[in-house]
Amino acid sequence: MNKKMLQSAVPYLGLVIVIVLFTILTQGKSMDGSNWKLIIEQALTLLICSAGVMFVMTMGSLDFSQGSIVGLACYAAAVVSSFSIPLAIVAAVGVGAGIGLLNGVMHAKFKIQSFIVTMCTMFIFRGLVVFFTSNFPAETPYAIYDYDNLVGKFIVVVAIVAAGFIVFRFTKLGRQVRAIGSGEIAAAYSGVNVDRTKILAFVIAGALAGIAAFFALVRTGSATAQTGNLMETNVMIALVLGGLSVSGGARSNYMAVIIGAMMLTCLTNGLVLIGADPITQQLIKGIIFLLCIIITTDRKSGLISK
Repeated sequence: MNKKMLQSAVPYLGLVIVIVLFTILTQGKSMDGSNWKLIIEQALTLLICSAGVMFVMTMGSLDFSQGSIVGLACYAAAVVSSFSIPLAIVAAVGVGAGIGLLNGVMHAKFKIQSFIVTMCTMFIFRGLVVFFTSNFPAETPYAIYDYDNLVGKFIVVVAIVAAGFIVFRFTKLGRQVRAIGSGEIAAAYSGVNVDRTKILAFVIAGALAGIAAFFALVRTGSATAQTGNLMETNVMIALVLGGLSVSGGARSNYMAVIIGAMMLTCLTNGLVLIGADPITQQLIKGIIFLLCIIITTDRKSGLISK
């Protein structure tokens, strides 16, 4: 087995190892039907956000604003839900897409590195969420729980992930983000509108984070200062666990969205079941994250965040 085949197999092997390991450590509790229902429930928002950030990271860019987008979009949806719940969905997606547009324009038009832009927007919009919810959380009408249907949410997520796969694999946009990740200058010379593609990728990531925010809202019934906290970190960890190189490129595989989200969710769930405290959980995730970067990244091309 050559190196490329090994790199491709690692995420799938990792998912199997995580499932088998925690099945043994929990004496089969992790395989219980009710626990798998919980795992799926927990994985849904991560899958949605990862499906959007996949386009951004394939270009070699980073998005640290996902958690703040989820928080602010959730707050906006909570406020609007008192008038109309369907309109609250529009508000959440609109806020997410708007922040994604801001990220994309600042990165593409003003030539500021993506991690700097999104770190700035992360702090700005997280600050707004804290300001708006500092005295009390944004409550929603009880009818919001009617939307908290696992089957319905699962169908929506499957549709989103499937649509993302089709766009990523078979459309012009998918080819362009992979081309930019392989070489931005070469992509521009080959006719790719680099700025427009970058902006569109960030808008997609933001809009999907808005949908994830509505999912979070219907599950909790309110928006708080902690809503969406650490989502940006979990998304990036999930995609890297799924085999996506942080430098992006043509070899990026969309299956990283599914494999990575499920692996991270199963890992987190298993650690909780065996009684690991939050600090230990973060330590273990960090170590695994680093190992995956070492294994899956092509260091000949360098780790370049655009």
